[in-house]
Amino acid sequence: MPETSIESREDQPGVIVLDSSMTIAEATTLKDMLKCYVDSDQDLTLDGSQVESIDTISAQLLLAFIVRLESNDCAVNWQEPSTAICSTAQLLGLEQKLGLDCTII
Repeated sequence: MPETSIESREDQPGVIVLDSSMTIAEATTLKDMLKCYVDSDQDLTLDGSQVESIDTISAQLLLAFIVRLESNDCAVNWQEPSTAICSTAQLLGLEQKLGLDCTII
């Protein structure tokens, strides 16, 4: 099982870099990482440029995270969402709810 490297970029505070694999195998790591930011009082950016695979569980975790932050009056922005993120979001009908602006691929 690949090690998950979801991290906050030290050179860009408020940027959360998502790992290349976001599947059920990494869901616990993703959940634990997002919990660190769930009570944030600042806007955050999700860097999805490295994501090569994402499943429904991970998309739901991201959605719950975004909804929670928005309820705290914080915005969640995307930095380079990958084709995998956009395709999965479109397939699940979550593109708008996740705050993505993807063209059909």
